[in-house]
Amino acid sequence: MKKIVGIFLTVIVGLSSCKNDREEKCAFIPDVTPGSVKVKIESLEAALPAIKTKQDLVDFFSKHPHLRDDFFSRQGYPNDSAFINILFDRFTSPHIDTL
Repeated sequence: MKKIVGIFLTVIVGLSSCKNDREEKCAFIPDVTPGSVKVKIESLEAALPAIKTKQDLVDFFSKHPHLRDDFFSRQGYPNDSAFINILFDRFTSPHIDTL
């Protein structure tokens, strides 16, 4: 009987603490007014096949550092030379178009 009364009191206290009149507030409310965010979309469809020299690849990655660091994981290679050499071999492979 004590267990039933304990469970009943716990349920009552739990339900009484839920009030619908409380408003949940966010710590940060971003500005989402129209026109406040500008997005630039650049297609790389023609840029990667156009790489013919290692300098072209270095220039491409200098222009797109986020792509170099995040997508191609530059930090996973021992140095810049190994990174450029391996990716240059991949991009200039005659079989890359079959992927």
